[in-house]
Amino acid sequence: MSFCFDIYPSYSSPAKRDCDGYISKLPICVENLGNLTIIQLQNKDMFYGYTESESLREPLVLNGYKPVKVEIEYVPTSKNHPYVHAYYLTFKDDEVENEAKKISRITLPDWYQLFWSKSTVYAIFKDKVFRLKNEGRWKSEKYKEVQRYGVEHGIEIVYMDFNKNFARFRETLAKK
Repeated sequence: MSFCFDIYPSYSSPAKRDCDGYISKLPICVENLGNLTIIQLQNKDMFYGYTESESLREPLVLNGYKPVKVEIEYVPTSKNHPYVHAYYLTFKDDEVENEAKKISRITLPDWYQLFWSKSTVYAIFKDKVFRLKNEGRWKSEKYKEVQRYGVEHGIEIVYMDFNKNFARFRETLAKK
Protein backbone atom coordinates (compact mmCIF):
# COMPACT_ATOMS: atom_id res chain seq x y z
CA MET A 1 0.00 0.00 0.00
CA SER A 2 1.25 3.51 -0.75
CA PHE A 3 -0.07 6.98 -0.09
CA CYS A 4 1.11 10.58 -0.37
CA PHE A 5 0.61 13.58 1.89
CA ASP A 6 2.16 16.92 2.83
CA ILE A 7 4.21 17.52 5.96
CA TYR A 8 4.56 21.03 7.35
CA PRO A 9 7.93 21.70 8.98
CA SER A 10 8.02 23.41 12.35
CA TYR A 11 7.69 27.19 12.47
CA SER A 12 11.07 27.38 14.20
CA SER A 13 12.85 26.22 11.05
CA PRO A 14 13.65 29.41 9.05
CA ALA A 15 15.34 27.40 6.29
CA LYS A 16 11.93 26.05 5.31
CA ARG A 17 10.36 29.50 4.78
CA ASP A 18 9.86 30.59 1.19
CA CYS A 19 10.51 34.10 -0.13
CA ASP A 20 7.11 35.34 1.10
CA GLY A 21 7.76 34.05 4.63
CA TYR A 22 5.29 31.19 4.35
CA ILE A 23 6.08 27.77 5.75
CA SER A 24 6.54 25.39 2.84
CA LYS A 25 4.78 22.08 2.53
CA LEU A 26 6.99 19.05 2.01
CA PRO A 27 5.23 16.46 -0.19
CA ILE A 28 6.02 12.98 1.12
CA CYS A 29 5.18 9.58 -0.36
CA VAL A 30 5.07 6.52 1.87
CA GLU A 31 5.09 3.01 0.47
CA ASN A 32 4.53 0.08 2.80
CA LEU A 33 6.16 -3.11 1.50
CA GLY A 34 5.35 -5.47 4.35
CA ASN A 35 8.35 -5.32 6.67
CA LEU A 36 9.79 -2.31 4.86
CA THR A 37 8.39 1.21 4.70
CA ILE A 38 9.87 3.59 2.13
CA ILE A 39 9.47 7.32 2.68
CA GLN A 40 10.37 9.63 -0.22
CA LEU A 41 10.39 13.38 -0.58
CA GLN A 42 8.48 14.15 -3.78
CA ASN A 43 8.98 16.97 -6.29
CA LYS A 44 11.69 19.04 -4.70
CA ASP A 45 10.34 22.01 -6.66
CA MET A 46 6.82 21.87 -8.13
CA PHE A 47 6.22 24.25 -11.01
CA TYR A 48 2.98 25.92 -11.95
CA GLY A 49 2.18 27.24 -15.39
CA TYR A 50 -0.25 29.83 -16.66
CA THR A 51 -1.22 29.86 -20.31
CA GLU A 52 -4.19 30.98 -22.35
CA SER A 53 -5.37 28.74 -25.17
CA GLU A 54 -5.70 31.79 -27.42
CA SER A 55 -1.95 32.39 -27.09
CA LEU A 56 -1.02 29.11 -28.77
CA ARG A 57 -0.77 28.26 -32.46
CA GLU A 58 -1.87 24.72 -31.54
CA PRO A 59 -4.15 25.08 -28.49
CA LEU A 60 -5.10 21.40 -28.58
CA VAL A 61 -1.67 20.67 -27.08
CA LEU A 62 -3.27 21.66 -23.75
CA ASN A 63 -5.30 18.43 -23.91
CA GLY A 64 -2.05 16.63 -23.09
CA TYR A 65 -1.85 18.29 -19.66
CA LYS A 66 -3.89 17.84 -16.54
CA PRO A 67 -4.88 21.38 -15.54
CA VAL A 68 -5.17 22.32 -11.89
CA LYS A 69 -7.78 24.88 -12.86
CA VAL A 70 -9.33 26.31 -16.02
CA GLU A 71 -11.03 29.69 -16.06
CA ILE A 72 -12.72 31.78 -18.70
CA GLU A 73 -11.53 35.30 -18.02
CA TYR A 74 -13.06 38.50 -19.30
CA VAL A 75 -10.37 40.89 -20.53
CA PRO A 76 -12.13 44.09 -21.62
CA THR A 77 -8.83 45.76 -22.61
CA SER A 78 -7.95 43.01 -25.11
CA LYS A 79 -8.05 44.05 -28.74
CA ASN A 80 -8.48 40.53 -30.13
CA HIS A 81 -9.96 38.28 -27.46
CA PRO A 82 -12.35 39.75 -24.87
CA TYR A 83 -12.57 36.29 -23.30
CA VAL A 84 -9.60 34.00 -22.76
CA HIS A 85 -9.41 30.40 -21.60
CA ALA A 86 -6.82 30.42 -18.82
CA TYR A 87 -5.14 27.13 -17.91
CA TYR A 88 -3.26 26.65 -14.65
CA LEU A 89 -0.94 23.65 -15.06
CA THR A 90 1.57 21.80 -12.90
CA PHE A 91 4.93 20.35 -13.87
CA LYS A 92 7.54 18.34 -12.07
CA ASP A 93 10.88 20.08 -11.71
CA ASP A 94 12.61 17.57 -13.98
CA GLU A 95 10.20 18.18 -16.90
CA VAL A 96 9.56 21.92 -16.79
CA GLU A 97 12.46 22.99 -19.01
CA ASN A 98 11.41 20.64 -21.84
CA GLU A 99 7.79 21.71 -21.49
CA ALA A 100 8.81 25.38 -21.63
CA LYS A 101 10.72 24.77 -24.87
CA LYS A 102 7.77 22.85 -26.34
CA ILE A 103 5.29 25.62 -25.48
CA SER A 104 7.72 28.24 -26.83
CA ARG A 105 7.62 26.66 -30.29
CA ILE A 106 3.83 27.06 -30.50
CA THR A 107 3.39 30.40 -28.69
CA LEU A 108 2.01 33.10 -30.96
CA PRO A 109 3.88 36.38 -31.42
CA ASP A 110 2.60 39.12 -29.05
CA TRP A 111 1.99 36.57 -26.27
CA TYR A 112 3.97 34.95 -23.50
CA GLN A 113 3.49 32.25 -20.85
CA LEU A 114 4.76 31.94 -17.29
CA PHE A 115 5.89 28.80 -15.49
CA TRP A 116 7.10 29.24 -11.90
CA SER A 117 8.10 27.61 -8.66
CA LYS A 118 9.17 29.09 -5.34
CA SER A 119 12.70 29.53 -6.67
CA THR A 120 12.53 29.82 -10.47
CA VAL A 121 10.42 31.47 -13.17
CA TYR A 122 10.32 30.71 -16.89
CA ALA A 123 9.05 33.54 -19.11
CA ILE A 124 8.18 31.85 -22.40
CA PHE A 125 7.88 33.74 -25.67
CA LYS A 126 7.72 32.62 -29.29
CA ASP A 127 10.98 30.68 -29.76
CA LYS A 128 12.58 32.28 -26.66
CA VAL A 129 12.67 31.11 -23.03
CA PHE A 130 14.03 33.18 -20.15
CA ARG A 131 14.92 31.51 -16.86
CA LEU A 132 14.90 33.83 -13.84
CA LYS A 133 15.21 33.62 -10.11
CA ASN A 134 11.78 34.03 -8.49
CA GLU A 135 12.33 37.37 -6.79
CA GLY A 136 9.02 37.88 -5.03
CA ARG A 137 9.25 41.62 -5.73
CA TRP A 138 10.40 42.09 -9.29
CA LYS A 139 13.19 44.67 -9.72
CA SER A 140 16.28 42.90 -11.13
CA GLU A 141 18.05 43.68 -14.38
CA LYS A 142 17.12 40.22 -15.70
CA TYR A 143 13.43 40.98 -15.08
CA LYS A 144 13.81 44.33 -16.83
CA GLU A 145 15.44 42.50 -19.76
CA VAL A 146 12.41 40.18 -19.98
CA GLN A 147 10.08 43.20 -19.87
CA ARG A 148 12.01 44.96 -22.64
CA TYR A 149 11.98 41.79 -24.76
CA GLY A 150 8.21 41.45 -24.35
CA VAL A 151 7.54 45.10 -25.22
CA GLU A 152 9.88 44.90 -28.23
CA HIS A 153 7.84 41.91 -29.42
CA GLY A 154 4.45 43.63 -29.23
CA ILE A 155 3.32 42.94 -25.66
CA GLU A 156 2.00 45.96 -23.79
CA ILE A 157 3.98 46.85 -20.66
CA VAL A 158 0.89 46.42 -18.47
CA TYR A 159 0.91 42.68 -19.30
CA MET A 160 4.62 42.40 -18.44
CA ASP A 161 4.04 43.35 -14.77
CA PHE A 162 5.07 40.20 -12.88
CA ASN A 163 4.34 41.83 -9.51
CA LYS A 164 0.67 42.21 -10.43
CA ASN A 165 0.38 38.91 -12.32
CA PHE A 166 1.95 36.69 -9.66
CA ALA A 167 -0.32 38.08 -6.94
CA ARG A 168 -3.32 37.21 -9.13
CA PHE A 169 -1.98 33.72 -9.91
CA ARG A 170 -1.35 32.94 -6.23
CA GLU A 171 -4.86 34.09 -5.30
CA THR A 172 -6.44 31.99 -8.07
CA LEU A 173 -4.50 28.85 -7.14
CA ALA A 174 -5.32 29.33 -3.46
CA LYS A 175 -9.04 29.22 -4.35
CA LYS A 176 -8.78 25.95 -6.30
